[in-house]
Amino acid sequence: MLTILFLLIWRTVATIHGYVKAYAPSNIAIAYLSSPRRLKWAIPVGFVAVPAYLWAAKLTTMLAEEGASQWTLVLALVCFVDACKFGALAIFAPIRGLRTVLARA
Repeated sequence: MLTILFLLIWRTVATIHGYVKAYAPSNIAIAYLSSPRRLKWAIPVGFVAVPAYLWAAKLTTMLAEEGASQWTLVLALVCFVDACKFGALAIFAPIRGLRTVLARA
């Protein structure tokens, strides 16, 4: 019985992950910027996207504190996670670019 419950939860999480990976705008942008030809744009986009997402997370948190629905905190969490994803992309882009150049040589 526990195994069936675990498998149902696993399948549900996998379905949600597949949907978010395919259709979330931030994930589409990260996949676009992660290609070797567009990796040079990852750092400038990261410098713009990280503060923008952090500002949006702060704004939605302030709205929740001022009396808006507590569901806005979910949006704040999504903005914070997206800021972390773009930050990681900007940090690791030079390493991936160097690895690509060394692999060609």
